[in-house]
Amino acid sequence: MAMRKRCSKYVSFLPFLIPLFMVIVLYVLGFRYVVVLTDSMEPDVPRGSFCVVAPTWLMSPEEGSVVLYEVELGNSRYVILHRIVKIAVVVYTKGDNRGFVDPWVVSAENIIGVCLFSIPVLGYILLFLKIIAVFVLVFVIVYYFSFFIVKRALYVC
Repeated sequence: MAMRKRCSKYVSFLPFLIPLFMVIVLYVLGFRYVVVLTDSMEPDVPRGSFCVVAPTWLMSPEEGSVVLYEVELGNSRYVILHRIVKIAVVVYTKGDNRGFVDPWVVSAENIIGVCLFSIPVLGYILLFLKIIAVFVLVFVIVYYFSFFIVKRALYVC
């Protein structure tokens, strides 16, 4: 009976551990997860969508593919999710909601991966939860530091 109780205690964590393990393994294999912050890919990938991006070793980018790539503009580097419109020596991209091709070109080595799928609105939810997690973390740190300061002040007195 005691063994059964102990096993059920660990089994209750499995619904949380298995997806977490899968996300970590996929990240190590090169998959990336992004939240779309602009409307440049609407209506196909709306603002606030959560996108899963497969690495280029698994899926090769083709014309018409939605890709995640890195581009340097000025002194900053940006990660952008746009559709490939032409592949030549370099790659030309365009947002679906834009009437023009991007004014920069992308080299093949700057392509991070190809978008597998996107889930609308989930990105907003994840960003909100991230903000909540930061607030909770700051609260816990402030609480414990103040606890130790008060404890030390009481100990000295």
